Amino acid sequence: MTRQPLEALAADGKRINGANRNSKEHFETVILGRHQDAVPIAVRICRDQGGEQAAMAALLEDLDIRGAIITIDALHTNRVMAEAIVLVNGAHFLFTVKENNPELSQFLTSLDWDRVA
Repeated sequence: MTRQPLEALAADGKRINGANRNSKEHFETVILGRHQDAVPIAVRICRDQGGEQAAMAALLEDLDIRGAIITIDALHTNRVMAEAIVLVNGAHFLFTVKENNPELSQFLTSLDWDRVA
């Protein structure tokens, strides 16, 4: 039996400011694209509260990503996003951990990776 490779998808978001110089209004965009060829498969624009994280959650609600693996930046490294990807969508994730999540970063730094692996 040969296993099919997981579809690898990358998610990233950006805040768009200054489209109207007379306004302080901004909006968040989130794009989900394929690793293999960088083709976007979904885009979400969000002006609601919650910023990029809300835009990402809304984007995931509209997609069938079962079995895919999502790579995503450190802003989204949290339990809510993990549950949205795994429990709600049946996908997998690879999160980036940085100092903006100090407790998790410290825990991971403290592991003996030679023994864990």
